[in-house]
Amino acid sequence: HRLVAEAAELRDDRQDIVVDLFCGAGFFGLALASDAAVVHGFELSASAVANAEANAAANGVTNAFFRVADLDKAVPSSADGSLQPDIIVADPGRAGMAPPLLWWV
Repeated sequence: HRLVAEAAELRDDRQDIVVDLFCGAGFFGLALASDAAVVHGFELSASAVANAEANAAANGVTNAFFRVADLDKAVPSSADGSLQPDIIVADPGRAGMAPPLLWWV
């Protein structure tokens, strides 16, 4: 996770909005949360999202939010529809990302 944090080059002012696509149990997003304003994780598996939420709680992370989303059918959005990330982390399955998601990224 240190390599991800280094590659992300988060600003020192903790103002970056991070989006973690295909977040699973939150490994990458939670690793970046301490240096970000907020982390939004998106994952198809409801059980993985529950695990990400549990991992956030267990580690005292209060600025990470996880949602069940089928990223093959829709691009990520925040509750108010205005998601504009500074950093995007993606760990898709073997099939990769659907074209609409690639365009969004």
